[in-house]
Amino acid sequence: MILIISRLDDPSTSLVIDWLNYYNKKYIRLNGDSTRAYFKKIDDQNIILKDNSLNKEVNLLECNKVWYRRGGISKDNLNFLNEEKAILKLGEENKYIEEILQSEFKVLKEYIYSLLESKITHHMGSYFNRSLNKLTTLYFAKQIGLCIPKTEIVYSKKELDKILKDSRLIIKSLDDGIYHKTKDKFYISYTESLTREFLNVHTDTFLPSLIQYEIQKDYELRIFYFFGNFFASAIFTQSNEETRIDSRRSSGKDVRTIPYSLPHHIKLKLTSLMNKIELDMGSIDMIVSEQNEYIFLEVNPLGQFSAYGDECNYYLERELALKM
Repeated sequence: MILIISRLDDPSTSLVIDWLNYYNKKYIRLNGDSTRAYFKKIDDQNIILKDNSLNKEVNLLECNKVWYRRGGISKDNLNFLNEEKAILKLGEENKYIEEILQSEFKVLKEYIYSLLESKITHHMGSYFNRSLNKLTTLYFAKQIGLCIPKTEIVYSKKELDKILKDSRLIIKSLDDGIYHKTKDKFYISYTESLTREFLNVHTDTFLPSLIQYEIQKDYELRIFYFFGNFFASAIFTQSNEETRIDSRRSSGKDVRTIPYSLPHHIKLKLTSLMNKIELDMGSIDMIVSEQNEYIFLEVNPLGQFSAYGDECNYYLERELALKM
């Protein structure tokens, strides 16, 4: 039995499950944004999950494989959400109690994930490696010998003005950025060019910001790394002004994407990096400069892979299903 930890709104999970059905592999899908399942018993031998819709119980520790995709265990699954709502009704003076509940939920959730990853020997992805520190990853990449953009953390107008005099810059989030969907709106943050207009609308100091010196690129690379295998796609973003800085800003326009064969020495360095940060799978972003230099940008452990796999006929969902 395969345990899949995901979200209802993740299409890649559903596509992998289509292949699991094709290969007649049994699975359980636990969605963090669903309220139909809850935990009945938790100890070091049992993690009993009851599915209300099916009126069925299963011990997750009896699964022999687990894939942590994203999302996962929620407050609803552990009955914390009702308690939290009740406390919020009592007023601001009970903010401390809410923080205690958050801490209690975190401990229990991490204990469940620890049991799953230690007792189920075959697992893909990890709750504990679901988010990387961009700055630390860039440091490791540089130590391994990969080229990276010149990077600085800036939080004053004076320092930024000094850099802007001689260089073209881009700005991006320190962490994962904004990715928020409401009933009628969708919020997302992009990598942006940093112009002098920025200096006119901000105070003398601002939040520490990740600034990189812009590299004139020939094309982008999106690389799905999967247990030592590389599935690389070249994305020709420079033909469209909207996608020149960030390939996600296509406004529905097609951006040419083709299969790509990475040089052997780049594969070796990327493998060393993935081993260093203890990832068996993830989406790697790189660019190739006009001088044909391979520049590492970042790794997203939970990055989307279906769109690029479809463009290049990699059938990545099938690859994941076969590994399970």
